[in-house]
Parts: sequence; structure tokens; C-alpha cells
Amino acid sequence: MGNSLAWFSSAPQDDFPLVSEQINFNQSLGIQPNSPITLIRVSGKLENRTESLALELEFDEPSATIKKLIRIDYKPRLPSGCLVEWYQDRTFKEKVLEDQSFSDALYESLDIVLRHQKSPLETFEVNITVPDFYKSGSIMDDRQPVAVDLLNNIKKSLEFRRHPLQVKNLIVKESGGSQLLKILPFLDSAILESIDIEDPRRAYDSYELPLVVILDQWKNARKLRIENYKMVMSVEQLKHFDELHLDYWEFSVEDVVELKKAFLKSYDSKTHWKLMLPEFTDNSKLQKELIDKLGTPFHVVPTLLSKTISKLSVFKTPEEGRKWFFKFEGAMEVLYIHLTSRHLSFEKIAMKDVPEEGRKFIQFDS
Repeated sequence: MGNSLAWFSSAPQDDFPLVSEQINFNQSLGIQPNSPITLIRVSGKLENRTESLALELEFDEPSATIKKLIRIDYKPRLPSGCLVEWYQDRTFKEKVLEDQSFSDALYESLDIVLRHQKSPLETFEVNITVPDFYKSGSIMDDRQPVAVDLLNNIKKSLEFRRHPLQVKNLIVKESGGSQLLKILPFLDSAILESIDIEDPRRAYDSYELPLVVILDQWKNARKLRIENYKMVMSVEQLKHFDELHLDYWEFSVEDVVELKKAFLKSYDSKTHWKLMLPEFTDNSKLQKELIDKLGTPFHVVPTLLSKTISKLSVFKTPEEGRKWFFKFEGAMEVLYIHLTSRHLSFEKIAMKDVPEEGRKFIQFDS
């Protein structure tokens, strides 16, 4: 692929010959074989003809008091080649790589890291800003070639490994969501703890994951956060998560009842679920249906004074909403279900944290 800034070895590996220039660059940054990398972040800006990619690596040296972060930016350089920029010892530096695209240059560096990373990563993040979905009155192709090619190459690197990449937290920010399958199946399901998915466009496309939810990586993860997508999935595919944040999920009252049962059944691990309500939700109808299924809620009626203060205040007072409390069997804790105009949340709280006037609403029959 050319003379990019590849890492980790002074000898040729896997058909990627390294030149002395690259070796010197690696050594000058203190990157050695088996360097204790704890974070890999690939980010990019690919909109309005402004194109750039960045690779960030964080190191946790045992002798260091703080973690070391290296960021290298890759930009196109006309008529050919790319410009590489980075900071070293608080000094800005740059280098020109001839006859090589900026995306290929970044990938060669990333490839060596991904292929040879041995210690568990705290975080692996792919964050690529894509073009506006609508531009000049026509729909743009949201499958930006640079982004897709990069994700395809990441998949190749992960496929090459003898063992799955050990990652605790996976963050994928890109349009459409289908690219998740290029990363998730190649991570160690015994190590992965959280999955974070977001569409930077905020287009709220429908998001279905039939090939993802059957993976061990999905089933074993304990935390899930999905933003800016309309989720299409069942309670069965969600209820195993200990922490859950869904930005847009059209759920039924029956779904809420099933979630309540799942939370009460495994309260030792469950901590917090938050479901943001779609804007078109008929809150009064949902409230009535929940009362029919969950019983009478605790509700503090706002006074005229509290309403006035809330309207005048820069920092709005929290919305009271409707609250249900369900006692966990054999524990001094309760499941707290809270419905407001914006969200429905499930949370485990101590019995002592239930408002005194709300304790008569605690239900002991789950």
C-alpha cells in the first residue's frame, strides 16, 4: 500500500514492508512491540468536501502517572499523496506521503495495531461524520465510499487475527447501522461489556439487527446505548442488558410488563433502563394503559408556585410524572418505574430513597 506510518516492528510483517523512515517515526513516539494500548479511536470528517481522518491511540504505561494519547491526522494533498500531522513533545509536526491516499495511509497504521494488539482494550471507537442526507434538494448516498472502505478494511484486519480482539467498550458512530457487523463478530464475547451505537446524522432511520442479536457478543454484553435510530426489536432481544438507553423504540404496554418482570427477576445485576418516547406518543393513553397494568402510581401534583418557578428558571425543575414502586423479594430495594412526557425509565433504588409519601404505593406482588 505504500510508505505509510506503520507500527510495531522493524522487520517486514504480513506483506507490509516497513522502511527506516517508518521505523524511526514509530520509535520517536515511543511505540514498541506489545505497547500497552488501552484505546483505539478512528474518527473522520467527510462532508462538504472537507475530508480528513484521525487515528488516536492511548497508552497506559505502568511507570506513567497519566495515560499517553497520540493523535495523528491524515488529510488529502493535491495532486496526489496525503499530509500527516501530529503533536510530539508539544510541538506540531507534519509529513507528506507521496502517491498514497489519506485513507490508505491511516489504514496501514491501524492494520498493524489491530492485527497485533494483545492486551484488552478499554475502548475501540469508530466515529465517522457522513455527508448531509439531503443536499440541494436530492437525497445523497449516505454510504460514503471512504467510510465504507475503511470499515471493510477494519473487518479484514480483524478477520486476520488468530484470536478475537479483546475490547470492553465498543462505540460505532456511522450512518445506516449496517456496518456494525463488520466489527462486532470479531470481538471477544467474554470480554465485551458495552455496545454504543449512534447515527451522527440524526436521521432516525429504522434500525433492525436480525444478524446482530443472535451473536454471543450481543447476548453477553451488559450495557447498550443506541441513539438517533428507530429501533425495531423485541423485549427478548433487550431484557438481558443491565443498563439500557434507547433513543427511539416504539414499545407496547405489554412490552413494559415484560421488561418489569425481567428486571424483578434479575435484580442483582440490573441497574437502569431508559426508553425515550417518540414525539408522537399519546402520553395520556400510555399513562392510562400503564395504570391498568401496573396499578395506581404515585404522583405529586405540581403547585402553582412550582409551575411558575419552573417556567421562570433557566434550569427547569425535573418533571414529576407518574411513579411505580415494586419491592424486590428478599431485599431492601425496589424497582422504580418512572413515566414522564419524554421517557420511561426503570431503576433499582434503595427502599429508603422512596419518598415518604410514596411508600404506601410500594407493591409487594411482582
